[in-house]
Amino acid sequence: MRLLLISLLLLLTGCSTLAGGGRTRYVTQTVPVRVPVYACPAPPLVMRPTLPIAHLRPGDDPARVARAYAASVALLMGYSARLEALLAAYADTTSYTPPSSTSN
Repeated sequence: MRLLLISLLLLLTGCSTLAGGGRTRYVTQTVPVRVPVYACPAPPLVMRPTLPIAHLRPGDDPARVARAYAASVALLMGYSARLEALLAAYADTTSYTPPSSTSN
């Protein structure tokens, strides 16, 4: 029993000592980390159309009002198509491939 206790004590003291005199040496070192920077160019400006309904007067006949509204809807449909095309150009994020990591 005494031999078991002594051998256990020696094993525990052997594990508690570290190489290098039992002292841990800490080193502070700057390590460069490469992080991709996402840059996206500003989208081109799409000018808002001047709508024909803005030029209507209170006394205009209903046919003129209907034509102005129809023309305004057509202009707004074209405007929204241009905006959606610009958004579609920025929405494709699945084609991004990160740069290959090279160790120095």
